[in-house]
Amino acid sequence: SRATAALAPARKLRALSELFLAEREQERLYAGADVRWPLAALTDRYARELHVLPPARAKPEMQETAGELADAAFAEELAERFGADSLGDALFARHCALSLHRAHSPGLRAGALRALAGNFAAHLLSPERGACGDFPLAVLLAPTAPADDPYAQELIKALEAGTLDRAIDAKAVTATAALHAAANRAFAASDVHSRALCARLSRSLSPAALEALLAIPLVISDDTR
Repeated sequence: SRATAALAPARKLRALSELFLAEREQERLYAGADVRWPLAALTDRYARELHVLPPARAKPEMQETAGELADAAFAEELAERFGADSLGDALFARHCALSLHRAHSPGLRAGALRALAGNFAAHLLSPERGACGDFPLAVLLAPTAPADDPYAQELIKALEAGTLDRAIDAKAVTATAALHAAANRAFAASDVHSRALCARLSRSLSPAALEALLAIPLVISDDTR
């Protein structure tokens, strides 16, 4: 409808995501065939609309609107539910991956990533599991600047803490985004902060994570066509 078309893609995806928190007769509503297939089709349609939007810019914390704060809280709740009882459902995973999309605010992306890692679910966002559908990996990456981007910082923090080790083994998009962020911060500049990060990563990362970090390209195409 015209009314639906006028809504921002993020609002439409948020409405769809709410179905993953709903139940029908004590069963997961999204698992029913009468809901699942339309849900999948609309998810892919609205995701394509989201891909063409420019990256969102960070706002000072005190300038975030009530709606933006509510969206961030919902993204965390969605990720927590995914980790708790989704059993790695691919469509559910796709909605969690879309919470990491560059069209969302850095704060929302950071909160969603933190909830995924904290609930041991980051490894389930794997392309092999269908978590990304056909959307480009570049839309999930952290920006190369500014250095204090909350999402990039959260990715590196999770990488250092070891909560993405299983994601690295699974080649999940969360691991790729974290490795990309760490590589850009550590190797793309030669200032004291990048040297300090290199030293921290060399001490804290597992051998598999270090190997993956050294293999990650600093630049991944952001062609979203």
